[in-house]
Amino acid sequence: MNTSQRLQPIAVVGGGLAGIAASLTLADAGHPVVLLEARRRLGGRAGSFFDESTQQSFDYCQHVGMECCHHLRWLIERLGQRPKWRVEDRLWFFSQPNRPVSLKAAPLPPPLHLAGMLWKWPSLRWQDRLAIALASLRLWSFHDPIRADSMLAIDWLKANHQTSRSLTAFWEPILVSALGEQLPRVTLAAARKVLVDGFLKQRLGYRLWIPQVPLAELFDEEAQTILRRAGVDVRLQTPVQSLLWDEGLATGLQIQDQPLEVNAIVLAVPWHAIGRILSDSPGQPGFPDAIAPSWEQGMQAASSLQSSPITGIHLWFDRPWLNAPHAILIGGLCQWIFPGPLGPSAASNQQQSPWYAQVVISGSRQLPKGDSQWILKEVMEEIHRMFPDARAAQLLKARVVTDPQAVFSMQPGHQSMRWKSDRFASQRLWVAGDWTDTGWPATMEGAILSGRQAARQLLQSLGTPSNDGSTGLGNATA
Repeated sequence: MNTSQRLQPIAVVGGGLAGIAASLTLADAGHPVVLLEARRRLGGRAGSFFDESTQQSFDYCQHVGMECCHHLRWLIERLGQRPKWRVEDRLWFFSQPNRPVSLKAAPLPPPLHLAGMLWKWPSLRWQDRLAIALASLRLWSFHDPIRADSMLAIDWLKANHQTSRSLTAFWEPILVSALGEQLPRVTLAAARKVLVDGFLKQRLGYRLWIPQVPLAELFDEEAQTILRRAGVDVRLQTPVQSLLWDEGLATGLQIQDQPLEVNAIVLAVPWHAIGRILSDSPGQPGFPDAIAPSWEQGMQAASSLQSSPITGIHLWFDRPWLNAPHAILIGGLCQWIFPGPLGPSAASNQQQSPWYAQVVISGSRQLPKGDSQWILKEVMEEIHRMFPDARAAQLLKARVVTDPQAVFSMQPGHQSMRWKSDRFASQRLWVAGDWTDTGWPATMEGAILSGRQAARQLLQSLGTPSNDGSTGLGNATA
């Protein structure tokens, strides 16, 4: 690598979690980095809105990590945010009014640590518990990735004696929330990843990591400060129009009608946005004709990935009514309820302030589009049925937020459409994002892993060792 190349920055396009992780990894290795984000803030889909009446920020949709998410935990530590995340080792289930069941792992080696949880899991018969235990062990020992990606999880579960009761009470609460998609649509491979990595492999892998401040504070405001302190040139409201090519290499970016010469590029943008930047590269001066077939194939694959919507229903009441740190609802429309962002104990002390809770519905394509009143009516009826104390609480206001492209759908065949980070590395171009081939579904963990993975591969191509403390990234967790 010559001196002029060394002085040119590495460009990271996209300021979501993948872009933040890639930028920090590259900067920590001593390279100049410019991070380009088209919007006014960082964080991507992990964002917040500002509510004028309360003068507070609230997340568009509640984001939750798990103990097994090693790369999320790395980013939290790298940003110095550990005190701003609460770890919960109990899961609170509600299947009957005012009768919560809280579950935690036993101090036993995996997978025996889950025996007590399964025995106490609500709404199951003993036959269901036995069938779930046997299916879980079979899933742990299932090692046929091609078959797992082509098979629907629900077909495999039914073939392994899972009843409609166990599907509703056990498998749906775990898989729909983790994958952001309805159970009849997800692959066996995705289901196995959630169950094995999140529950079976590690005794505490299931523990929830819940942010205690708005995501905008974590992944925009504070992330900008840490990035700039690391030497990253953060440029907001800077959309990239196209790539610039020279002798078969991606050597620059066209931004705001000005060229930016760079040493290498990491594209950390969503699957549904990458075509806007890359589609006009063939035919550009310097574009390598030899990669045109692979380029077109890749673009077609990315555009074929389907999205799954997630809806967050934001509710403000005159008093608290949920006496649990969260609620996992079984068998209804609502899947999770999160009080916050300060939590029930703090909220109960704020008698003069509205009490806030967010309801999350993943894979929400069944909801009528644009009909917030219908959604709110159904949600409130379910809340009143499951939480009688809520009937005395006055709903002060509500807001329904649906992201139609919240996550990519883990449907059969989609794994083959996901790009490897180094798909175009020989052209000095790497890709990142939760949709790339990380081995993870669409999660914060997958996004952060993809950014670190792309950055480490780029550093290796430049002969620079990584300085982020990672080991064994590849396509699995460290």
